Amino acid sequence: TPLVAWERRCLLDQLVATRGTTYLYGPKGDAYAHDAWADPYPPDAAAPIRDAVSAAAARGIDFIWAVSPGLQQGNSDPGTSISFASDDDFARLAAKIDSMRALGVTRFALFLDDIEPSLVWPADLAAFATPAAAHVALANRLDDDVGAGGAPHLLFVGPYYTSSLDGWQAWAGAVGATLHPGIAVLWTGAAVYPPTMTPDDLAEPDALFG
Repeated sequence: TPLVAWERRCLLDQLVATRGTTYLYGPKGDAYAHDAWADPYPPDAAAPIRDAVSAAAARGIDFIWAVSPGLQQGNSDPGTSISFASDDDFARLAAKIDSMRALGVTRFALFLDDIEPSLVWPADLAAFATPAAAHVALANRLDDDVGAGGAPHLLFVGPYYTSSLDGWQAWAGAVGATLHPGIAVLWTGAAVYPPTMTPDDLAEPDALFG
C-alpha cells in the first residue's frame, strides 16, 4: 500500500539519518504503476508523487519511480499487460514516462517481478523466442527512452531476482547477453529476504548479468 504523505516524509527523514541516498517508489498497491501503467495519474493521485519528489530533493535523496507493466501473477486479464512487441504499447509507456517527468521525476525503474512466467500476447510469442528476450527488449528500449530525456540509466528487476528461484541462471544469462551495460539489475541475493549477503552470493549473478 502506498504511504501517505506524512509517512513518506518520516521515511525520508530516516533515510537522511542513516545516510540513505535513494528512495525507490514501487508499491504494489499503486494501480497507476501496475495495472493502469499506461494511464496518467489523476490530479489527486499525482499530487503525492510530486510532493514526494520535492521532499526527497530537499533532503538530497534521489527519487526513482518504478513502472510494472507486466501481467501480475494471479491476474486473469491479459489486457492489463503490455505487449512487449507492440509499438503502440511502448508509445503508451513512453507517454506515461513523460507524464511522470511533468511531476518532477527524473529517474526510472522497470519492475517485471512477480509476473506470469509465460508471454501472454500472440504477437509476443511470435516475436520473441523466450520471455527473457521480451523482457530485455523492453528494458533496453525503455532505457533508450529515459536516456533520450536526460535521465540516468534504468534500474531493472525481472521475474528472477534471487538465486532461490528455479531457472534463474538461464534467464539471467539470456538477459545479460544483450542488456545495456548501464542498466542496474536489482538482486536480493540467496533469498528474497536474506539475513546476510556476501560477495560469494553475488559472484554468479554478476557473471551472468555482465
